Amino acid sequence: AGDRTTGTYQPFGLDCSGFADWAYRTAGVTEKLQAGGTWHQYQTTKPISASQLQPGDLGFMLSNGRTTHVGIYLGLDGSGKRLWVHCQGGNGVVVGTCAFSQFRKVVK
Repeated sequence: AGDRTTGTYQPFGLDCSGFADWAYRTAGVTEKLQAGGTWHQYQTTKPISASQLQPGDLGFMLSNGRTTHVGIYLGLDGSGKRLWVHCQGGNGVVVGTCAFSQFRKVVK
């Protein structure tokens, strides 16, 4: 189930933070993102600038000092726009541009 404290409760499947955790653990990178939702993921990662983004880094949306969404950076599209993979309520996993404003790197 999704995390009621960080986003829309999902009766099944993954919310955005669950998807980010699943992707990192499935890739064998780290289990550091589990158990805590987007705020935990934000707090346990290292801030980076937009110019430092590399595929696999995380992007976060913030509203009123709270994290509201997380996605995984894929790279630039043909127009030079940032592409992200993220789990979007009602649509599942999507790839596209997104208005993430905070960028962070997962450090083992």
